[in-house]
Amino acid sequence: MTLSDPGEPAPVGPAPRFDTLPLDPKLLRAVADSGYTAMTPIQAKAIPIVLAGRDIMGAAQTGTGKTAAFTIPLLQ
Repeated sequence: MTLSDPGEPAPVGPAPRFDTLPLDPKLLRAVADSGYTAMTPIQAKAIPIVLAGRDIMGAAQTGTGKTAAFTIPLLQ
């Protein structure tokens, strides 16, 4: 699976929110208390895949939330 396709147009509309994920309420609260509400594109694509127990390899620029994309599901 490819996370991005250079020929694919950028998504339009509001970013997906963390509170829509099937995460433990304590983890959701910790994310919210840290000031995060909306996911970045790498997080929105990677987190559901990792939560499903599937392997993933993603690439994104520095500062786009890759670490959270992989650690939030691991904490779940």
